[in-house]
Amino acid sequence: MAETYSLAAVTLTPNPAVGVPADNPLAAVSVKIGDSVARYPGAQQLAMQQNTRVLCKGPDGGLRWYTIDPSRSIGGNPVLIAVGP
Repeated sequence: MAETYSLAAVTLTPNPAVGVPADNPLAAVSVKIGDSVARYPGAQQLAMQQNTRVLCKGPDGGLRWYTIDPSRSIGGNPVLIAVGP
């Protein structure tokens, strides 16, 4: 079964598509987290605790690896940090 993406998140990396600086707390929602991370209760929390890389889809449809920042995330609104291409 193919991965689906439905949970939108804020990214802490500059996004050339929107031109938002990394330290802007009001950055536009720009990526979607794969449902394999958000599908089960506690899966997102476990990804934050273990600093697991999460594959996300950007506004252009491209995929990139992120980690979820536990200190800035709140329930239902994860904040992502880009870690790779």
